[in-house]
Amino acid sequence: MQSVSLLFRVSTLALLGMKALGAIIVEEGPRQGGWGAEIAATLSDTLSDYLTAPVKRVASPNTPVPSSPPMENSYRPDAERIVSAARDLIGSA
Repeated sequence: MQSVSLLFRVSTLALLGMKALGAIIVEEGPRQGGWGAEIAATLSDTLSDYLTAPVKRVASPNTPVPSSPPMENSYRPDAERIVSAARDLIGSA
């Protein structure tokens, strides 16, 4: 059922992307093979004529999750990485 709801929301994301002309996808999961990759691919395919900048992704590294809480906090995307991606997106538009 979740995959159906994701497909339903793709049209909403596409409309938002057409207005914004760029997108940043943030997820806690690993960058490789995560749901963010599917959304980025869909937006790129659907909106390639409208996007003025590439779709940016901020995700955890492709490594096992650390078991130590302080290390886990540095493993996940944080505000600094998200702001950096936003600045890159603005600079490339």
